[in-house]
This record gives sequence, structure tokens and C-alpha cells, in this order.
Amino acid sequence: MKKIKLMLIFCVLGLTVSKAQLNIEISNGMMVETTTNLGITNVSDVTENGSGYLKGRVESSSLSGATQFAGLTFANGFTGTIRRITGTPYAKGNGEGTNFKRYYEFNNTSGSALSTDCDVTCVTSGANDETNGVAAPYFEYNYQSEWNGYGDGSTGSTIHAANVSIPTGVSDLVFAAGVGVAAKIFLQGPYDAANDNMNTTINADVPLTSPYSEDPRTASTKPATAVDWVLVQLRDSGSPSTVIGSRSAFLKNDGTLMEDDGTGEIGIKAAPGDYYIVIQHRNHLGVMSATAQTGLTWRTSP
Repeated sequence: MKKIKLMLIFCVLGLTVSKAQLNIEISNGMMVETTTNLGITNVSDVTENGSGYLKGRVESSSLSGATQFAGLTFANGFTGTIRRITGTPYAKGNGEGTNFKRYYEFNNTSGSALSTDCDVTCVTSGANDETNGVAAPYFEYNYQSEWNGYGDGSTGSTIHAANVSIPTGVSDLVFAAGVGVAAKIFLQGPYDAANDNMNTTINADVPLTSPYSEDPRTASTKPATAVDWVLVQLRDSGSPSTVIGSRSAFLKNDGTLMEDDGTGEIGIKAAPGDYYIVIQHRNHLGVMSATAQTGLTWRTSP
């Protein structure tokens, strides 16, 4: 791959791009790399063709209703600025764990939070592999005052997450190792022995916002098959009282856990490993797996 290191060029760009928007297109087989503490600013979009790659920092111009920027695609338009950093893992000391060598920094200036599906195209092989040793698949997280995990188990070079909430102001989107939980549980109160499932009598009263402060979440819609919210926790295999990660989730009437959008197993921010699984409900006794479940990653079914 042909590599270009832009040091002198950025000195020129720093004087000229403030009044003009750039649309950068990088040809197949070429890599453009910014030097330490320098980056390209006022960019309307970045297109990387084939193995073409921009390594380093690139920042958007002021966007209005944008549906894409530098490998990131929104189902609903984003307003504000976006900075993309590649080639360096996210490491801001917020307990983020093992991460991709790619992350995005947002400044949402629209005045309201943006709820949107997101897709990100990442490099998962070759000289510019961004996976940083994190085993597929991956989670997407939005960090502002706390972590919020998203992800539907997508694999490969395109990572998808539904109903991502990008708050107003400054926040980050990173890609980190995670654990999927596909447990099955029945609540005694709504259990229907004849059909071996649970009734959804209280579905109309189930709120869009989770009642659990350990992982406050608000879903954009409520699945018709949801019995109620439950709280799912991963606990340390050597110390079952130590909570590693928590996740609010809808419980389906057949006993399975659901993502906010009603699909798939749920994801919890934690490094793949061995964990006790705890499930709690607001008016039932909580339960914990009798032993630590070993080798949990994504798509495991303890």
C-alpha cells in the first residue's frame, strides 16, 4: 500500500480549510496519515475506496441533518460536528475496556437528543486492521456521563446498532468487547402453566423507560410480546457479590430476553470471560446461576 504522511501539507491546510469545506476521497491502495496532534478539519465527508485509508484525526464541518460521515451512517440526520480518530484505541480512563482502533466524538448542536440506527464500516483485516485483538462481534457505546451499550450481534466489517441515542452536547461512540446473554426465565406471577409461557396482561402498563437505576434505558417502542422489564447482571466469577455489568431488558412472553427493539439477545459491556448471571424483577425474588458460566462472548446461550 502506498503511504503518504501529511505533515507539511497540514501546515498549509491549517491556513486554508477554515473557509472552505473539504470532501476527501482516498484511492484504493493509498493511505493518508496525519501526524501527532494534527488533523484535517472542516471536512464534509471522507470516502475511502477499497483499501484506501485515512489514519489519524479528521473533523467534520458544521453538519445539518447529515446521514453519513467518514464511515458512519445514520438512519436519521445528525446536526453538529463529528471527529473521527483511527489507528488509536479509545483510552480516556472511563473504564472502557478493550476497544477498536476507531472511535467518534460528537458535538450534537441540534438542541435535542438524536435517536437513530447506526452503521459503521470498519477495517477488520490487513495492515490497518482496527479490531485491536477484540473478538467479533462488537458493541457500540455512547459515553457521556455513563456507558450505554448497543448492538445486535452484527459481525464483519459493518457494525450495526439500533436506537442509539446521541445526546445534546459532547459524547463519544466507541467499539468495545462485550458479552451477550441469551438466558431464558419465567416470572411466577404471569406464568401460564397450560401454555408454558407468560401472559402479557400488563403490557399496556409497561413503561418505555426501564425502572432500574443500574441501567436506565428508554426504548423508542415497546414490543407487543414484552411481559415487563427485567435487570440482567454479570457478576464476578470469583466474587458473586461484585457486579461487573448491568443491563435493563425486555422479557418476552416465551421467557427469552430482548433488545430494546424487540430482537435478539441482549448485550452487556464487559470483557469476554466467566460470569455468574443474575436476573432481577421489581416484584419477584432475583435469581443467580448456580455456577459461573464459562467462556461468555456474544451468541452464547447459558
